[in-house]
Amino acid sequence: HVYVSGGTSGYGTWSDFATIKYVAATAPTAFEVFRGVLESGDLDALSTGDDQYMVVRNGIVALPSESPITVRVLALAPLETPNRFQFNVENKVSINGLTQRVDLYDYTAGAFVNADTHAAQASDTLVSVHGGPANIETGTRNIKPQLRIRADGPVFTNMWRSYIDQTAWIIS
Repeated sequence: HVYVSGGTSGYGTWSDFATIKYVAATAPTAFEVFRGVLESGDLDALSTGDDQYMVVRNGIVALPSESPITVRVLALAPLETPNRFQFNVENKVSINGLTQRVDLYDYTAGAFVNADTHAAQASDTLVSVHGGPANIETGTRNIKPQLRIRADGPVFTNMWRSYIDQTAWIIS
């Protein structure tokens, strides 16, 4: 999409426009279920918010601090140094009492950095987090956020699921 701002109403010349912004909605190119069990869905399920879910069940963890569901989603940024970087994830979970975390990979630090933590919901919820140039790999333009789900308190079942409806990046 191309958005133009700062022009005049009526007829004008190209020089009348102050700013031209290129905004790209970027879909995922790959995913990895780092922790958990993929029950259904694929890359196409993540591309649009159409209630066609990628379903991931909680898995076994070695340490209580680990998230039993961790899904990493990869994409290719259209720009290496954007002015704006936003990652959106639409998700819901099968039970109450779970916490959802969205992390962005910081290529400068070489680690995932938490960008959002909140109570996971049993209905589709859209979360948007903002990143910066450190979240885009220099040269390759790779971007790699992850979604983590875990119980931070007691839950009444040992099996629960995350239903990921869509992941997308808004980059300008």
